[in-house]
Amino acid sequence: MIIIIPKQSSTSPPKNNFHQSAIISPSKSILNIGKGDLRKIWKSKQRNLKMDKLKVLNLYAGIGGNRKLWTDVDVTAVEMNPEIAAIYSDLYPQDKMIIGDAHAYLLEHFKDFDFIWASPPCPTHSRFNNLNQKNIKYPDMALYQEIIVLQHFFEGKYCIENVITYYDPLIKPFESNSHYFWANFKFRQFPNEKRGIRRQEHDFRYNRVGIDLSKYNLEIRFEKQIINNCVEPEIALHILNCPRGVMEAENINQPQLF
Repeated sequence: MIIIIPKQSSTSPPKNNFHQSAIISPSKSILNIGKGDLRKIWKSKQRNLKMDKLKVLNLYAGIGGNRKLWTDVDVTAVEMNPEIAAIYSDLYPQDKMIIGDAHAYLLEHFKDFDFIWASPPCPTHSRFNNLNQKNIKYPDMALYQEIIVLQHFFEGKYCIENVITYYDPLIKPFESNSHYFWANFKFRQFPNEKRGIRRQEHDFRYNRVGIDLSKYNLEIRFEKQIINNCVEPEIALHILNCPRGVMEAENINQPQLF
């Protein structure tokens, strides 16, 4: 499903009830239920929770390198470039694709999701792109705006990914696999590797991402760019699974009623 929205849209995904549906607390209505019946109710709630898909917002989605290995997820992806969005939707037809401004969409809809992944544009932060002293640009502060909003107002789990910056980051990140990450949970550190810029490095990274773009007849420079912008699927899967385990444990933690 592809949805094209203007920059300031009020369209919102349906409200998620993942957390609320998984909570049981003592009340007058259940005090007269026998222990056996209460255990049956609790087991039923656990089964329903396991059937629920994690609601994921995938911002600046690109062609979905990070998305490739995710399972049991209900994904809304946001991508500005229609050509890239079309490839993503071809690869992941089950996801909802929003063609529009990811930065604006996040502020309007972040409360509707359990997990948020964001990979904001990196050129103004990159060490490579800031070697040219003749074309100095202000760093795009949208990166830090998103981190601050999620840190203070989002009740779910989030991960924001970007390049290693040419300046000391304004908010301390976690470094892994030659990337910076800002997240409200812990995950394993992966060794730093070269980014796919030269031909041989591009081939290596192409194989690591494992997405075949040959049928799209893309201009080679554009193909390199969108592949190099991908987060490797195995790393993104590990990052998603870490908070997912925490959230499931929190939501099926049986209250001490007995």
